[in-house]
Amino acid sequence: MAPFTLPGKFTISAAPRVAACARDNAPFLDVARINSPNPGSTFSHTFAVASGVTSRGAMPVPPVVTTSRAPSAVAFSIAVAMASTSSATIITASTSNPAPPRISRTAGPLRSSRSPRDAASEQVITRARIIARILVKRSDFSYHLPPDLIAQEPRERGRSRMMVVTPPDRIEHDSFANFAARLAPEDVVVINDTRVIPARLFARPLRGMSRPIEVLLTRERAGGVWEVWLKPAKRVRVGDELRFSDNLSARVIDKNVLRFDGDLGEIDRVGVMPLPPYIARPEPRESDRESYQTVYAAARGAIAAPTAGLHFTREMLDAIARTNEIVRITLHVGIGTFEPVKVDDVAQHVMHSERYEIGEDAARILNEANSTKRTIVAIGTTTLRALESAGPPFKAGAAETDIFITPGYQFRAVDRLLTNFHLPESTLLMLVSAFAGTETVRRAYAEAIVQRYFFYSYGDCMFITRRMNP
Repeated sequence: MAPFTLPGKFTISAAPRVAACARDNAPFLDVARINSPNPGSTFSHTFAVASGVTSRGAMPVPPVVTTSRAPSAVAFSIAVAMASTSSATIITASTSNPAPPRISRTAGPLRSSRSPRDAASEQVITRARIIARILVKRSDFSYHLPPDLIAQEPRERGRSRMMVVTPPDRIEHDSFANFAARLAPEDVVVINDTRVIPARLFARPLRGMSRPIEVLLTRERAGGVWEVWLKPAKRVRVGDELRFSDNLSARVIDKNVLRFDGDLGEIDRVGVMPLPPYIARPEPRESDRESYQTVYAAARGAIAAPTAGLHFTREMLDAIARTNEIVRITLHVGIGTFEPVKVDDVAQHVMHSERYEIGEDAARILNEANSTKRTIVAIGTTTLRALESAGPPFKAGAAETDIFITPGYQFRAVDRLLTNFHLPESTLLMLVSAFAGTETVRRAYAEAIVQRYFFYSYGDCMFITRRMNP
């Protein structure tokens, strides 16, 4: 490969070959040493191409990529770079010119054979993938949102604004009233029918406290036991009795674990809807019990709404059902969905698991859709997480998922996505960036701010018409 220059004064010179796998084939890529004047910068140009395979996308240049490295380090560095893209999966690397690796399809990802040379190569790639994931930083998903664009009131169902995004660079502005018209007849629409419980409770003060003790139910165990968040947590002790009403109390049996006593139905009466903190409410509103709930909510258990579903009316669902199949699944939204990422190294973030369930009919329809190459449209990120966790192929039953989707993830189940606009540096924004492409989402969010879309749970929506890695 002759030396040449990429935009931004990146230079490339000849280097060893790296075998890579893009879907079912395994061509060689002639790759090269990358010289960057600023190792912390990014570029969005093809950096390696051979046998019709390209690796695209804005990508941090690893600091280890320099002109002074030995060839083995160069191959390793290119492996790191390619492992961080969404368009190719590296399965082996070598500083020599090895024969094409033998590929076998299993229930999991494509893998190379385990010859001694391949085993050594896979060790390199394992390290490469770890470093590639470290290259995804929380700060990469930061943006400034004017406070007046945080929706404080729910949109009128069926009438919110809808940005239509077709990766990599097409953006349209529409109304959600036209969502059904954006669907193709072969689209299978999948909704999450979880029902939000009034999970925010207030117990009477203890030991001279001036304010009630706030309790957020986060996960139900057996026998009236709940995992919870407490405020003020440091002033509540194991063994304390918390009283919520004359008919309902709870004993603190462990740190952030309560056992309820009395009429558990009282939770529905005295609890309030667990609205996100960015929705300012001087006092809880009874109307939020309806507005913070999808019209198709059925299975109790969520502590946050699957907000993309808030846009639908029953009439819209009936109209869609006349032309498209609608599949119901359940994922009970918990703290895994909305807990903030607190570490800049995204690889260190731990997702809490959430329960989901797919029924027999749903699994059958989804498997038929997958086998006939029909398009699956996920209504919301929670629906997407459940589908990507479950298949394909999809198996009926209940399970748990702690899937954490970031750029570089290879989507297998979902083809199109309806979603709201999400918080900066959140796991949901990372998921959407993985689906549509980081640069695509950055442009879309910037455009949404200029056009004054409303953001977050009660805000407007975005319809992504195709995923970035088809």
